[in-house]
Amino acid sequence: HTAGFLGLQIALILVAVQNSLFLIDTEVSYEFLGGIQKTRKAIKAYLICLLAISLVKVTATIYVVGNGVGAPWTLKDTGIGEMKVGQLVDKIWMLFNAVAPL
Repeated sequence: HTAGFLGLQIALILVAVQNSLFLIDTEVSYEFLGGIQKTRKAIKAYLICLLAISLVKVTATIYVVGNGVGAPWTLKDTGIGEMKVGQLVDKIWMLFNAVAPL
């Protein structure tokens, strides 16, 4: 089921990118961000962060699909309680793909 989840991850990433580009193309402006210029800056910052964390997440998932186990770097401790690097990546990725687009 990991290969199917990889497809879902890619689909969610593409939808988030498409939504962001739509906001830029249609010149959406949020006053609480300070107008169109700051809205565009926020969207660009979001896209950079989204693509960065998605690269890490998809790389980890591809490793699992190919090897049947998590990548060694994902199993290391973060220093945040008992949380592993893979868990932290998951939480950040979910923030950018499930929460931030709302």
